[in-house]
Amino acid sequence: MSKTHNQPKPTTEKVAQTPPPTGLNLVGFPSAELVTGTSLWRAHRVTRSEWWFASAPGRFDLPEPRGTWYAADDTATAVREHLRATLIATGAVTARLAQSFHLTKVRLKQRIKCAAVSDNNAAAWGITRELVTMTDYQVTHEWAKAFAQAGFDGIRYGSRFTTGEPTAWALFGDAGAPQTPPGQMNAHMTGLGACEDAGLRVLWTPRGATELDRI
Repeated sequence: MSKTHNQPKPTTEKVAQTPPPTGLNLVGFPSAELVTGTSLWRAHRVTRSEWWFASAPGRFDLPEPRGTWYAADDTATAVREHLRATLIATGAVTARLAQSFHLTKVRLKQRIKCAAVSDNNAAAWGITRELVTMTDYQVTHEWAKAFAQAGFDGIRYGSRFTTGEPTAWALFGDAGAPQTPPGQMNAHMTGLGACEDAGLRVLWTPRGATELDRI
């Protein structure tokens, strides 16, 4: 008779990050400022304005009638934040997906103060690294609301889909496309050009037997 070995049971690690406690005082919370004239990169669907403030389902979206606008310091972060898990799963981008978005460079017309949640000192207020990686957006939405109520104009954070120093921004505003955006467009490129600039591989669908033979 063969011996039966007990298999270890899979463990589910509990998420450490919790919503902000009621009445949390955010005075003195670490901040990062965007000064007038700062340029940011914004990846957005071709059917949407580069100034679209979303109310769902992004990580730090505020509920209507408010919304959140996402951008980054560099093209790679902006593109990866837009493509998200699709890029991570395949390591490449289909041409169809690349053609579904644009990358726009904007120049801010005002000074903006953001909560720096990836700052080392943010831990003193109950912030963990999970805030920018967790998939339970109910928790992240509560933090976004807390920062907005505390007077912050947005959030500075490290993208879940990149490494290194924080390069992503989530700015608060009215939902939709504002009549008076906080900046102006400086440059624009197609999604195909953006993927090339970010060093991402684009997969084209073969057309006919000749292309299949070459591949």
